Amino acid sequence: MWQRLLQTVQPPGAAAGAEFFQGIVEAGAVNLLVVGADRVVRYASPACVAMLGADPTGQRCEELVSDQVLGHLDRLLRDAFDGSAPSPPQEFQFRVPGGAFGTVLVRVRFVSLLRTPQVRGVVLEFLDVSKEHARADALARKAFFDELTGLPNRMLFLDRLETALRTQVEGSAAVIDVDLLKAFNHAHGHSEGDRMLQRIGQELVAALPKIATVARLGGDEFAVFLPGTSPAQAQQQLEAAAASLAAAGVGLTLSIGLASARDALADVVVQHCEVAMYAAKARGRHQLVVFDDRVRKVLDGRRELASAVVELQARNRELFDEARTDSLTGLRNRLALAEAMERGLGETGSEWIRTGVAFIDIDHFGSYNKLHSDAAGDQVLRAVAQALQRCLRDTDRLFRKGGEEFVALLPDVDRAAALAAAERLRATVEALAIPHAGSTVSPVLTVTVGVACGSTGRLVGELLHEAAELAMTAKLGGRRNRVIDA
Repeated sequence: MWQRLLQTVQPPGAAAGAEFFQGIVEAGAVNLLVVGADRVVRYASPACVAMLGADPTGQRCEELVSDQVLGHLDRLLRDAFDGSAPSPPQEFQFRVPGGAFGTVLVRVRFVSLLRTPQVRGVVLEFLDVSKEHARADALARKAFFDELTGLPNRMLFLDRLETALRTQVEGSAAVIDVDLLKAFNHAHGHSEGDRMLQRIGQELVAALPKIATVARLGGDEFAVFLPGTSPAQAQQQLEAAAASLAAAGVGLTLSIGLASARDALADVVVQHCEVAMYAAKARGRHQLVVFDDRVRKVLDGRRELASAVVELQARNRELFDEARTDSLTGLRNRLALAEAMERGLGETGSEWIRTGVAFIDIDHFGSYNKLHSDAAGDQVLRAVAQALQRCLRDTDRLFRKGGEEFVALLPDVDRAAALAAAERLRATVEALAIPHAGSTVSPVLTVTVGVACGSTGRLVGELLHEAAELAMTAKLGGRRNRVIDA
C-alpha cells in the first residue's frame, strides 16, 4: 500500500524513492490510516498500529473511530460518488482505548484521495493530543480547585451556587470554620495544620451526600452547598458530619453558619452563612447557627456584635498573613518580599539602619526535578527551607522568592558577619546530604549564595538585586556551591 501512496505524493523526477517514503511512513512515527470506499481499512502505518494496539487492516471503520469521525467519512464518500468537489481537510478529536500507550486523545485529520486512481481511499492522519489536553486541564484545575485539599475553591463554589440560584435550584448553604486552627498550627507546625485541613475536607466529602458541593474558601474556612435540601435537613446532615469528624478522631471542632440558598445572589447567601458562623463562634464555638431574624437581632446586641467584630478583625489578620505565606514551605512569600524590598535603610520609622541580603539559589534544581519528579522536588524545597530557617537568628527574615530561590534578610550586620551567615546557610544545605545525580558540582544538593550589604540611604530592593546578580553571574561562570560577594 505504501508504494501506491508513494505514487500519489512523489512528483515526477523526484530523487526520493520508495526507500525514502518507506523510511518516513513505515519506519517513522507517522500515524496514518487509509480507508477505502467500502469503509474498510486498507492500510495502517506501524505507528498507528502501535497506538491502536492491533493492526486494523481489513476492519470496518465503525469498529475504530467515533460516530462524529464516521459521519464525516461518510460525507466524503458521498461527495466522491456524487461528483461533488472534495471537502477540505478537517479535524476531530476522540479517545482511542488500549494500544501501546494506553487510552489517548487523538486529533484526526482527513485527506480525500478517493479520486486518485492509485489510492481511491481516504487518508486519516492521527495526532496524539493527550499531553496538550492534560496541560490545559492542569491549568484549569489550578484556577478552580484548592491546591492543598483538591476541593473546589471560592471561585468555583460561588459559580456553582450562582448557577443553581439562577436556574431556581433551591437548597441550603453553609460556611464552616475550623475552631482554634491557629493555635493548633503554633503547637504542631503548619505542615500538620495543612494535613489536618486535608483530612477535614476528606471527612466532610465522605460524610455529606454525593450531591453536595464541598469547597475550601481559604484559610480554615470551608463551604457546603446542599441542593434540594431545606435548612432543617441541612442542619441534621451537617451536625452528623461534625459528629463523624469527632468519631474519626479529628481533634478540632467546627463552627457552622447555615442559610437558605434561595431568592438571593450567591455572594449574599455566603454573607448570611458567614454572619451565622461568626455568631456560632461568638457563642462559644463548636456549634451550628442558622441565619434568621433572631440571628440578626442577636448580632445587633452589643456583646455579640463586638465579639463578631473581634473575630472579623482576627480573620483579616489571618488572611493578611496567609496572603504573605508560601503554601509549600511556610516561609514568607514573594508578596512579603516585595513589601520588604521597598524599605529604605535609616529612614524615619525604619527599624533597620544597615542590613545584609543573601540570595540563595539551589544548584541544578531543574535537573533534580527531571530525575526524581516534581513531588520529590517539593520535598527538597521544604527540607531546604527548614534547614535555612534553623540557621538564622530570630531577627532575620527568610523568604521563598519563587521556584528554587530563597532570600534571607540579615538586619544589623556588617560585611564579615553577613558572609559568615551566608556560609552557614550554604554549608547547612550541603550537610543535608540529599543525593543529586544531576549536579555537575557535587554528588549532593548544594546552593550558590550571593551577598550584598548596605546602610543608610540604600533600599533593600537594591541590595537584593545586587546579591541576585552576583549569584547568577557566578552560576553562569560555573562557580557554584559557594558564597559570592562584590
